[in-house]
Amino acid sequence: MASALRASLVDIDRHIAALNSELVRLQAERENVLGKLAAVVYPILTLPDEITAEIFVQYTFWYPTEGCSPMILASVCSPWRSVALSTPRLWMNLDPGHPFTRLKSEDRAHGAELLRMWLPRTGALPVDIRIRLPNYDPAAHAEMFRLLGERSAQLRVLDLFAGDSIDIPNGWPGPLPSLTKISFTTTYDEIYIRSLLNAPELREASFRTCEFPSHFNWQSSVPWNQLTILRVFEVEISAWLQILKLATNLELLEFACEDELLAIVPATTPPVLLPRLQNLILGGHLTHDIIPFLTLPALRKFHLETVVGICGEQVVGLIRRSACILADLHLRVEDLDDMNALRDCLRASPTVRTLEINCRNITDDGDTVKQLLAVTTSGGVGRLESFKISFIQKDHTFCCDDPKGEAAHRPVVDMLDKLREMRSRGLKVEIQSVVDWFSDEINSRMIQEICGEV
Repeated sequence: MASALRASLVDIDRHIAALNSELVRLQAERENVLGKLAAVVYPILTLPDEITAEIFVQYTFWYPTEGCSPMILASVCSPWRSVALSTPRLWMNLDPGHPFTRLKSEDRAHGAELLRMWLPRTGALPVDIRIRLPNYDPAAHAEMFRLLGERSAQLRVLDLFAGDSIDIPNGWPGPLPSLTKISFTTTYDEIYIRSLLNAPELREASFRTCEFPSHFNWQSSVPWNQLTILRVFEVEISAWLQILKLATNLELLEFACEDELLAIVPATTPPVLLPRLQNLILGGHLTHDIIPFLTLPALRKFHLETVVGICGEQVVGLIRRSACILADLHLRVEDLDDMNALRDCLRASPTVRTLEINCRNITDDGDTVKQLLAVTTSGGVGRLESFKISFIQKDHTFCCDDPKGEAAHRPVVDMLDKLREMRSRGLKVEIQSVVDWFSDEINSRMIQEICGEV
């Protein structure tokens, strides 16, 4: 019995000795690995903090809406966190997931917390803020405006979105010495701007689906005469005609609405004179109704994103009434019925040097484009310096095995010949890069050939 126990003890001691030997070997191997690991160099971490900070600034410049990118950078590792949190330029642009409709509901509820964390990191630098106000939460609105008011001297751009009314507190925020642009978006609701008069650098304003209440003193709430750029979308057009009378220094006006203005405003209403306006952009189905109520003697660029056939006379009337010298004209044609209106517009504006035509819904066998080119040629296209035709992608195709394929191909050849002729006269000719309209008839090689690249 005792001899068996002694033998077992010897075996245990021998096993312990073997394990101790293995432990010593593993510890030596561990030290060796640690030594090699300590010798590994991470190039990104060897950069001076100033270089790392500049890389971060470039990243946030190109990707400002990718989930609050400074916060992502600060979450990678301790060295990056230290650099990110100590670089005010990274925090100059707060844009958590623009456009605002993509924000998650839980993010919208923490706007005040986001501002409270973000704004102190900007130091004394100018700040561009684009943020959504929580829906139906006056207390949260008040707190966010309070935080913004604390940095009023730094605000350069303020872009606010709300699912309900935007009501800027009375007396907020005091002087705005750096503010150059302000933008408001509501969801079919009202906006109350108590006063933005103490903003000497304010030059650009944007309003989307924003309506000023009839009892609200909007005339003296915004320094309309300071503005050089005004963008107004989906609003009541008649009320904004009154505002335009105050915005006499506008140089660019972008307007879009769906109201039938001619049914609201008497045709005898005198046109609004905007003596400095050089760029007019009109979008929306009925926005062209505002044209008869404008006089724009300095107009140089006119972009009309609507059906030319309906408003050709209005465009001609604007050009003649304003005695303006148009240099850039962007129009849209739908079908053959628009050609006469297009011809009239070109004849009324002989000074045009850049012409862009959007053929949005043209899907026939090529005759429309042939006539379009004939119109521009007969209208004196030789005076142009740049001519662009834009096609929207369609499913309409031509089958190469179709017996009519030869006939269908002829208008395309004529069109290409006409475009080559234009280019041979020194005209810059451009076709939209995605041209699926003619399928195999017009392709990228044909476009390159027209442009002389083949």
